Amino acid sequence: MTDTDLPKTAPMPGIPRIRYTDAEGHVYEGYYFFRVKRQLCPLGNDKLRPEDCQHCIAMDEPADWNMERRIRLVAIDPDGGTIEILED
Repeated sequence: MTDTDLPKTAPMPGIPRIRYTDAEGHVYEGYYFFRVKRQLCPLGNDKLRPEDCQHCIAMDEPADWNMERRIRLVAIDPDGGTIEILED
């Protein structure tokens, strides 16, 4: 196996990596993710409501050396904090 056979170690370009600071000063860094929290019903006139949608950050949790890092999804409030787009 050569180094060229290994997967790339950088994220795909153009994927928004962000830093979010909430109103209490907590800081989160990760990738922006928009989530629809429920499945819409195809029958009738079911539509998305604001409470059905969630802005999130997908981030890695810490782990011991050589252990797999789990993904943590943190809900954010774009109107209740500040968002910076990170240029890596």
